[in-house]
Amino acid sequence: QPGECKTALQTHMGAGNWVWLPSLQKFVSPHSIVERLPADIPSLAPLWYTLDGERQHHFPLFLAFGARESLDGGDLYAVLDTIRAGLSASDRLSESQLQLVLAIINSSVMTSAESTASSVLLPTAQCLLVEAETCTFCDRPFLDVERELYSRFNTLHSSVPHTLAERYGAAPLSLKLLPSRSLSCEDVGKSEIILHHLKDTTWSDASLFNEMIQNADDAGATIVKFRLDGCTHEVGSEKVLSEEMQQWQGPALWVHNNALVSEDDIQSMTKLGQSSKRGRLGLIGHRGIGFSSIFHLTDMPSFVSGSNVVFIDPHGGNLARRSSRQTPAVVIDFVKQQDGVHAFADQFNLYNNVFGCQLTHTPECTPVEQYSGTLFRLPLRNILGKASLNTLQKSLQKLVNRADQLLLFMNHVRELVVEVVSDTGEQCTLCHVCVTTDQLVYGDPRADRLLSDTVMRTTRLEDISASTPPNTVYIADVREASDSNNSRPPKQWIVAGTFGGAESVECARRLKESEYALALVPWVSVAVPINDGMVVPTCGEVFSFLPLSMETYLPVHVNGFFLQSTDGTG
Repeated sequence: QPGECKTALQTHMGAGNWVWLPSLQKFVSPHSIVERLPADIPSLAPLWYTLDGERQHHFPLFLAFGARESLDGGDLYAVLDTIRAGLSASDRLSESQLQLVLAIINSSVMTSAESTASSVLLPTAQCLLVEAETCTFCDRPFLDVERELYSRFNTLHSSVPHTLAERYGAAPLSLKLLPSRSLSCEDVGKSEIILHHLKDTTWSDASLFNEMIQNADDAGATIVKFRLDGCTHEVGSEKVLSEEMQQWQGPALWVHNNALVSEDDIQSMTKLGQSSKRGRLGLIGHRGIGFSSIFHLTDMPSFVSGSNVVFIDPHGGNLARRSSRQTPAVVIDFVKQQDGVHAFADQFNLYNNVFGCQLTHTPECTPVEQYSGTLFRLPLRNILGKASLNTLQKSLQKLVNRADQLLLFMNHVRELVVEVVSDTGEQCTLCHVCVTTDQLVYGDPRADRLLSDTVMRTTRLEDISASTPPNTVYIADVREASDSNNSRPPKQWIVAGTFGGAESVECARRLKESEYALALVPWVSVAVPINDGMVVPTCGEVFSFLPLSMETYLPVHVNGFFLQSTDGTG
């Protein structure tokens, strides 16, 4: 009986090697016997053995002495550890050891095993056995030529499938060469609703451009530039961050301003429809839709500011492993990560020489420096095609036609440039308008800046009221720069502004403290063109620092902190 045999064997054989395997002509311990190996692993000798066919009927006996019916993932982890323990730090796997390791990591037992405290060991291209977390695999074919760049990494053996490598914790080479950090989106569902709404909404002419000017003004920028680029860049579309990014290498709208984006600004850009300006006095934009308006044109905006290039992927489908719907913004420090930027040259070369931007080394090896401003790239959806380009160009032309009035009431922006680049690379400057406000007629000589500078420092209406002159009048000179193809003659405007009294301040205070948190300042101004010192009546419009496409039925433009619709048109 098994019990009697066990007692006798324990007395005479102990725990030593006493199980005879005729096929191997050797004795082994019952603790190394397993009834069946995983189906996809032919052998685990000399660590585990199976019984010969004629001895299978004795297995219940060996089971009583520590034999196993089957192996689990932890056992296979231990096999890998045992193999490495028999190697020195520089020893390479033999061919038979390599095949055994490959069989183990591909085994269904391993791939279905729950995670354990120990790390899986994987073979490298040099046939070393190392922890998976220290390894990388070449996920993009063009990176294979960058061997000098990734020689410092433990590159996996080519026989290790990428899906398994990633499951065990190995990192794609693309992420190793070019590290990035992700920013999360707090309300994914709301963002999706807003995105679909923006894609389906028909926007008024130039509303997108107005939003970008408005955001730049609130950031303190003095210069805004637009460039509609019709080039397809089909030649340079391989070395991009992911295969999905190839579709965004085509025509794009570029927008530059000379203010830097803060970390808080980057965070707020991922919160679509949630204005970070709400409740902040004196800022033009507070409707919660400004930056989000760009998704009317694109699903993959990006921008450069300081040392960062930021890609925003709200659907989470364009940047592969770098982004998701929960983490749509990806931030890359292009100054520190020049090796990685070089490896993905087609992705970053697009920005070079656009409004002074330089993300990669020049042939003269000029060091890459931080970008002193912010440069947006808004690639057009492929589905929109040339029709979208034509529509945008018409909207840009409307912007150009009224550029001499657009900056009259801006807090900071004093210069506007509009350019177009054809699909053949031919560049044309449609307008380059500059506004100066040095001629004071009445009031404080800093009147054109005093209001905006004050509201940047305080959130108290009483402080703004005390620091702002009650009445100011100045001359705004609007001129076309010499590099413009537009021959618009210089024009002068007389601009008069006034700050409300105690009753107006109290009304604004109540609105700010209400549930709506409306950040309105009781400041109003008017503008009218002059010629040789004489007023020339104009067809007046309503402005909330930018035109609202509403007539005043007065001979002057009227500007104030008016409540607006979400598209900024009224």
